[in-house]
Amino acid sequence: MNTIEKEIGTRQAAIRDESHALSLDEQQHHLQHQILRGVVEGEKYSSASETQDKIAKLREVNKRIDKEKEKLGLDPVLISFVTIAITAAVAALVRWFEYLGAPPQGSVAIYNPGPPIRVWTYDEGDGVRWFAFKEYFIDTNTVVPLTARGNNAIQIVVIGKPAVHTCAKGQAYAFNGSTMEPRT
Repeated sequence: MNTIEKEIGTRQAAIRDESHALSLDEQQHHLQHQILRGVVEGEKYSSASETQDKIAKLREVNKRIDKEKEKLGLDPVLISFVTIAITAAVAALVRWFEYLGAPPQGSVAIYNPGPPIRVWTYDEGDGVRWFAFKEYFIDTNTVVPLTARGNNAIQIVVIGKPAVHTCAKGQAYAFNGSTMEPRT
């Protein structure tokens, strides 16, 4: 085992050992890493409340760092602004990933009397529409329930057509070749 592997093993053991006194910068880095890793891994290993606890600990560490840097004569206002911005961004990411993990509620029924079509559904608040929630193939004279996340509606794009159709959940629509017409 070379010295680098020994150093890595020593650092990993120190991080696991809660009683080990890490410097404030190491604590900050460790907490940021834990939070971001939880976000990237979809909170598989920790609950939302554990993530919120980590964010609260990170804020406390940031406050202690500010006090230490103030003693050194560094500008605490600028440092505080940056750490608050980073903490807020991480908290927003956590909320966004929790939303992405939520299952869709409700559906929109689409009837296709014309030739077969392919459609993509998007979440109600998705303004960018880079990634479809789901893709469907709707054959002639077929009714298909479409889903995506949202409280009141979902967005539907028929492949090859320029329009984005916003359809209310719990409603039925017919695609006439260019528009979605409500059905009763």
